[in-house]
Amino acid sequence: MIRESLDSGSRNVFLALSASNGVAFQQRTAPLALTTSVPGPVVTAPYWVRVVRSGTNFTSYVSPNGTTWTPVGTTNISGFNATALWGLAVTARNNTLTNVTVFDNLTVVQSPVIAAISNQTLVAGQILQLTNNIVNPGTPPGTLTWSLLSAPTGMTLDSASGILNWRPTMAQSPSTNNIMLSVTASGTPPLNGTQQFSVYVLQPTTLVLSAPTMVNGVFSVSVNGNSGLDYMLQSATNLNPPVNWLTLQTNFSATPPFNFNDSNTSNCAAKFYRVQIGP
Repeated sequence: MIRESLDSGSRNVFLALSASNGVAFQQRTAPLALTTSVPGPVVTAPYWVRVVRSGTNFTSYVSPNGTTWTPVGTTNISGFNATALWGLAVTARNNTLTNVTVFDNLTVVQSPVIAAISNQTLVAGQILQLTNNIVNPGTPPGTLTWSLLSAPTGMTLDSASGILNWRPTMAQSPSTNNIMLSVTASGTPPLNGTQQFSVYVLQPTTLVLSAPTMVNGVFSVSVNGNSGLDYMLQSATNLNPPVNWLTLQTNFSATPPFNFNDSNTSNCAAKFYRVQIGP
């Protein structure tokens, strides 16, 4: 049984195994409400039973051997307390009799809990990398598999390590991105946990270019702006539309200030330059 409190009318879920009627998944979804029941297979004790909680979802299972599990029922109890009581209950269903029940192989296994992730702010073109962890390693045991449930284009999450990477493009700024990721622990049934956070992508600041110079046939310009962006020096031989801009140099993930230089200036009557940022 999992219940919110010891109050007699507490919301709860309960997987019952009776001597003659098999199993039933019972639930009270509102305080003091009537208990409803989902019948399961007709089996005879001793038998394996399991109740799994994931957030406010509860699913019950039975098994003849503790290895192969069959679902009995599932329910969602909105707003169910994050901290709840887990326990075992017995009844003789007869006030003149005593029920003596022996439980064995009792285990309480917690779903993986992802450590809280702070909201992130970065400039478009910069790289976001986060290493995710769970706060209860080894509980449950098994292999962890990470996945993104909600994410912007281009964001990746390594399924084995939980490392998240994203480099937002200029087209993705400014923006607010709500991220949801999940981790699932292998087992029967698999258990999972989720976590959410937000990423705010800002537009880059305006580029600052020094007065260009031409010394001994070498064009030079100093560039200053946000770090981590790709800076491209482009040129054209005329400005009549459509302008054919050619990329001469790219400084990837640059750390400004830095200089762009072009020594190939003698093969045309005029040359125009501009600096673009990316990706």
